[in-house]
Amino acid sequence: MKVLIFGTGKTYRRFQHVFQDMEIVGFADNNPEVWGALVDGVSVIPPEKIPEKDFDFIFLASIYYEDIRRQLINMGIAPERIIDKEHRGFLEQVSQTEQYLFPVNEVIRTNHKRILMFSHILNLSGAPIVLSRLANVLKGMGYEITIVAEKNSALNHGVLLYQLLQEHISVILAADYNMLDVEKLAEEYDLYWVNTVLLGNIVKKLLPTRKNVFWWLHETEDIYNEYRGKLEFPIGSNLYVLSVGWMAKQSFEKYSQHKVFGNLMYGMPDIAEGPCIAKTNGQLTFCLIGEYSERKGQDILYQVIKKNADCWRDIAEFYFIGLFPEIKKREYETIDMIHVLGELSPQAVSEFYRQIDVLVSPSLSDPMPVVVTEAMQHKKVCLVTDRVGQSRYISPMKDGLVCSAGDEKDLEKKLCWLINNKEKLEEMGRESFEIYRKHFSMESFENNITELIELSTLR
Repeated sequence: MKVLIFGTGKTYRRFQHVFQDMEIVGFADNNPEVWGALVDGVSVIPPEKIPEKDFDFIFLASIYYEDIRRQLINMGIAPERIIDKEHRGFLEQVSQTEQYLFPVNEVIRTNHKRILMFSHILNLSGAPIVLSRLANVLKGMGYEITIVAEKNSALNHGVLLYQLLQEHISVILAADYNMLDVEKLAEEYDLYWVNTVLLGNIVKKLLPTRKNVFWWLHETEDIYNEYRGKLEFPIGSNLYVLSVGWMAKQSFEKYSQHKVFGNLMYGMPDIAEGPCIAKTNGQLTFCLIGEYSERKGQDILYQVIKKNADCWRDIAEFYFIGLFPEIKKREYETIDMIHVLGELSPQAVSEFYRQIDVLVSPSLSDPMPVVVTEAMQHKKVCLVTDRVGQSRYISPMKDGLVCSAGDEKDLEKKLCWLINNKEKLEEMGRESFEIYRKHFSMESFENNITELIELSTLR
């Protein structure tokens, strides 16, 4: 079968596995910047060149599939040859699931303690990780857990999947949520937990069961803007909308016009104390952890370092951890006090915390980043912007610092304070740990979950 794919970005990468046995004759895109480029060895063409191609079907790999479908039909492409999430045709036949299911405990079934959880993806990013910890807590409370997530060929599901199976938590990986019979799957379960605002369509399908649905939200305004018009905000007496902190709450209530039921912070398990790695150069070590993006603010920090490179060269060093474009990596490392390490495993990141002095989060918007909580857990000082969720818990100069988001001068001022007050960082780190203990410990997490479930049974 010869197929042409319209779209070359995240949506294509997400569903790349669907096309693995098809002959891709070309890619098309409305973005002139990618015309002539190669995607998986196949050239990208302008839309007007599509009629020149020999193909059986066009797959619309874009969240803007409705507009693209109209565009193609106006070009004379037959509607039945255009495949998208609403017009799937034969694509139903290639929908597959991978199921890793443990035998059902009849006592748990009889006591109605089976929970079905939904995750938009299953990888080592923040939301799936904290959902897996929630699953472990609920399992410890006597529930049987099954997690459903979409397969994504651009991601590695292996590590988190293995961890879940080790805990005897069942997992179902679906090729596409839109092809999954959610209502039928949900019949055997007693309670539902849906992770992230992206799965409002799943919530909508679960509400008619009349069983309680918990919808756990982590996102800030950038996600709502990116998916504007694509998100669903269902309501129901059996729906409990929960937010991870004040930013997620504000964003949901602004865009949905609905109220959040309550706040549920995630929990982080205790870590074994280990020795800090002894430094031999006497420099203050700063670290930023996160995949490169405008939202994460790496370029803002880079500009501040570049401006102060001469006076900071012998007293500070900066590490950037996370996936980085090669061109950015080369640019940053022209300054010898900057080191771009790329993506590290969770274990390697945990070990790296021990040798840093300060975790910097210059994000323009970040609701409650796990890396900041991890740094607090490791008794590290955190310098965050006022658009990072944990900023509301920080008492400046006591247990951390807060600067204005997007303000290079304020970030520079706070970095200078840290460099000039190096002797205060150890005590500030101990105070930083108290933020973790009070708000993000597993004990606090478990107590909050128990209270929420009890409240839902009384409502």
